[in-house]
Amino acid sequence: NIQQVRGKASSSSLTRVEKIDLFFLSPHVITQFIADSLNKERPDDVVDLAEVVYRHTMGNISHVMRTLEELVSKNALYYDVISFDWSWTDISELNIEDKTIFSENILESIKQKIAGMPRELQRMLTIMACVPKTSNLLIIKEAMHNEGFDLEV
Repeated sequence: NIQQVRGKASSSSLTRVEKIDLFFLSPHVITQFIADSLNKERPDDVVDLAEVVYRHTMGNISHVMRTLEELVSKNALYYDVISFDWSWTDISELNIEDKTIFSENILESIKQKIAGMPRELQRMLTIMACVPKTSNLLIIKEAMHNEGFDLEV
């Protein structure tokens, strides 16, 4: 009952969380995560891909998700519309030292994503970062117009 939960929560003494220890996930868990993410029934179907991803991420789930996104953006991991299934390039081609496939860190990953966006969107992101209240679309529209871009708001 939701009322009982609320009562317990309000009557209990709340403590401030100062530190949360996060643990890296095991290769088995990462393999299962990738299998689930790619809608594979058997984790054995993704073992080779999971091994490469695990070596690169060491079980950090945030890095695993970002690595999978990078693989998709580089077409190394793709959805095959003929077989209606996820596929990936030959694992021997997925060298974890290859900077064209894997980014070094979050900042590099974000830079790559922004660099791949249309110039208009890159400029809009820059303007939005400088405008205190980005919810004011008229300011953004005017700034974009001054930059030579016309937006429909």
